[in-house]
Amino acid sequence: MYIAMKKVRGILSRVGLGLLVTAVAAYFGMEIFRVASDPLTTALVERSVAEETVEVSGFVVRQETVLENQSGLMSLLLNEGEKVGAGQAVAILYKSDDALARQEELEALQVKRRQLEYAESVALGAATALRFDSEIWEELLRLRSDIAAEGLGSGTEARISSLRSMIMQRDYSARGEDPTEELKKVEEEIEKLERELSRSAQEIKTPAAGIYSAAVDGYETLLLPETVGELLPSELESLSAGSDYSAIGKLIGSAKWYFAAVLDSSTAGRLRAGGTAELRFPKLLEDKLNCRVESIGEEEDGKRTVVFSCTRYLADMTRARHAEAEIIFESWEGLRIAKKALRVNENGQSGVYCLVGLSARFKPVTVVYKGEDYCLVAPDDPSGETTRIREGDQAIIAAEDLYDGKVVG
Repeated sequence: MYIAMKKVRGILSRVGLGLLVTAVAAYFGMEIFRVASDPLTTALVERSVAEETVEVSGFVVRQETVLENQSGLMSLLLNEGEKVGAGQAVAILYKSDDALARQEELEALQVKRRQLEYAESVALGAATALRFDSEIWEELLRLRSDIAAEGLGSGTEARISSLRSMIMQRDYSARGEDPTEELKKVEEEIEKLERELSRSAQEIKTPAAGIYSAAVDGYETLLLPETVGELLPSELESLSAGSDYSAIGKLIGSAKWYFAAVLDSSTAGRLRAGGTAELRFPKLLEDKLNCRVESIGEEEDGKRTVVFSCTRYLADMTRARHAEAEIIFESWEGLRIAKKALRVNENGQSGVYCLVGLSARFKPVTVVYKGEDYCLVAPDDPSGETTRIREGDQAIIAAEDLYDGKVVG
């Protein structure tokens, strides 16, 4: 009898343990199913900017004087966007090929003179040679990097010239020789060539001070700052310059440049002559420009010619003529969240549930802009309160039965 009861108790214990294990497994299974079926989706809260813009195309207008071309062999002395004074030489006109060859020889000798003058000024000896070895090696590495990034250009040519100078200086230092005698010979050759060139070359000088540009397109006499605002929209849109022009460049006489564009009357009506407007030239400049609205022309078929002006970034605009721009009428800055993340809590307050640890935390927000599928909310509170939404938070876009403090992670 005792043995039978003992067997019964053992069977009941095993059954109880089996039921307990089954119950625990069922509980965890249900929890896993609940978590798996709960569509928890989050997105990082980031700062963003939204803008109301209107895209336009038009002409860049400058105060320009064309520097007429002259027959003969010519060598330009200026770079694009370089400032020049009145009477400064723009180019040198040569009477023959021999004169041009002598000019090239003169320039090479002038470079050599500078190298010899430097070699003469440095201390001579083995220590100096070792210093030059290190500098030459560093210059070679920079040259290799420049060629890999940009190819052969004006920047690499300047570095090659510098490298040649350093090698010459190192050579004199290593031999312990004094370059004074060779420098004297080079100076004599330079003087001789300069006398010859004074009879076979002529300098072309600027009529006034300004900024030099080699980009001549024929619009210089068609688009004038003082009259471009008088053009009707049809006249500005049909404006075309011929390709038959020859010049050695042009002189931009003022740092103030203009942008003339045709706008529909409703867009132009949002601007005020004498007021300001914010423009962006995506293909030309990275920064937005605060421009003055110089004039708003007469209406023609629902359009108006509008002229803007600016005094910044002229050096970046010397080659531009046809340009595309964006007029920025309004902009908003805030924290970007998906519209689906916006919710109303039990108190009727608008906000966003954010994932904090494993829990959903409700954070009230103030919407400053609504886009198609997103919105911008007011930036985070500088006080750093955890109840305010902040950049870097994980906003919950989708989840079931959310409430403040719900475990969702």
